[in-house]
This record gives sequence, structure tokens and C-alpha cells, in this order.
Amino acid sequence: MRKKRKRSTFKPRRRQRIQDDAAPSGVEQKPEDANPRPPPLPYYTKREVLALVQRTWPALWNMIRQGKFPKPRELFDEPIWFKADIEAWFTALPVRTYKPLEKENAA
Repeated sequence: MRKKRKRSTFKPRRRQRIQDDAAPSGVEQKPEDANPRPPPLPYYTKREVLALVQRTWPALWNMIRQGKFPKPRELFDEPIWFKADIEAWFTALPVRTYKPLEKENAA
């Protein structure tokens, strides 16, 4: 039969919780304007374009080959589209026409 090991008397120290609004001691808080967010990127990635156009990649590729959609540029071996090109394509789409409403005959 094995002998039981003696339990260690070592107890790990518990860290005190720091409140969210309290800064740790010795660390100065910087104002929020010190690191502003970068401006939005002026291009769309392949995934973003597919979501905007709501087409599959093969369907979009056929539209590009037929000249119905702007050609992509290449950035780090990935296709990208400038936002201005996509917005121009959207504004160039034809406006859908509907039948005029029929007026009811007042008899």
C-alpha cells in the first residue's frame, strides 16, 4: 500500500480585483483622443463585395468578364474594389419601373 503524500502548505496569493474605472497604481490613464481609431478603409474586400451584391463568386466573376461589374485591383494577392467604383456601379443600375396605380371608378 502506498504512503499518503503530505499536503503542501503553499497557498497561492489571491489577486485583488481592480474596478473597471480604476487605474492600476503607477499607470496614468490617457485621454480617449490619444489613440483615435483609424479612418475606414477606402476599399471593399472580396467577402464584403459578395455580401453587398448578394451574388456568389462565380456569378460575380462572370459579371466582371462580361463588363457588367468593375474589375478588382490587387492588394497583397487579394482582390479589392475601391468604394467609389462600387458606389458608381450601384448608382448606374437602372431604376425599376412599376405599373401606375389604377384609379377606382367612382360610380
